[in-house]
Amino acid sequence: MIRLVLTLLIFTLLYVFLYYSMPQCSWVITNCCPERAGANWECVDLRYYKAPDCQENLILCPQVLSPKPEQECKAVPFNGCVVR
Repeated sequence: MIRLVLTLLIFTLLYVFLYYSMPQCSWVITNCCPERAGANWECVDLRYYKAPDCQENLILCPQVLSPKPEQECKAVPFNGCVVR
């Protein structure tokens, strides 16, 4: 019985560790420009991404469409975010 409890505890701790170490990846616009005017998209880990302060900076956006990429922004355990 104790062996079963210890096994469940180890698996639970492993699951929690893997869950919280897994990157939270997403496409974000990093240059403050909208999709309809030159957005620069990056696949980032949202836990560490700090958005630029778009209010304080003078932003010149090119007048070109820049839709969100169709590729997948995917989390890889212990390696961060990758585009696939």
